[in-house]
Amino acid sequence: MAAIRAILRVSGKTFMADPAHPKLSNDALNISGTSRDGTKVAITDDYFQQVFASVSKKDEGIACAMKLSRLLGLRTEETVQSVKSLQTWKKALQNGDEKVRVVFGTKGGRPRDTTIINRAETIDAINRAITYSAENNGKLIDKPSIHLAIERYRNIVREAGLVGEFAPHSLRYAYTQDVLKLHRYRGFSQKESEALTSMDLGHGDGRGHYISRVYNKVRIQ
Repeated sequence: MAAIRAILRVSGKTFMADPAHPKLSNDALNISGTSRDGTKVAITDDYFQQVFASVSKKDEGIACAMKLSRLLGLRTEETVQSVKSLQTWKKALQNGDEKVRVVFGTKGGRPRDTTIINRAETIDAINRAITYSAENNGKLIDKPSIHLAIERYRNIVREAGLVGEFAPHSLRYAYTQDVLKLHRYRGFSQKESEALTSMDLGHGDGRGHYISRVYNKVRIQ
């Protein structure tokens, strides 16, 4: 169902893609009891650097987008549309904000404020993306539509090794682990940190336990 909603969002049918839709929610469709734990784990730093280097050689714009996904916990569509918010994010960081607002490509069209886990690295990634887009017609991915840009992004990162347990969503899993640790470091309790992390991901504060169970998986050697 998540895949169908993603297709609807890309097609511009955001109302129908809303998981809270009265007639199209999981509850309404009687599929709410299925497991959503998934099989992905957080990408390791070493493997991320390996894939990032490979992607950088093939497509610098996609490498910029991929880096932002890792640093801000972006979903694929959010990653592809991140170019629209680069200047806003840069200004937020310059103002000393601890969060940036993710507006475009969000699930259900709901903006969220995402905690910055590494300010210096995020500033560098945003500046790199701004420079690239300025030299490439304001785009990170040179495709005429969001759908084609998403397809291009997925193809390039998969060819570079983001497959299986380390599929693109594993970047978001890694961000989740980092931001949860950051909230704990700042003095919040485990439950508070889980709730804050859930909000960083756009799930709301009531999904903390789910976030802890699903996103904090590690690879078993």
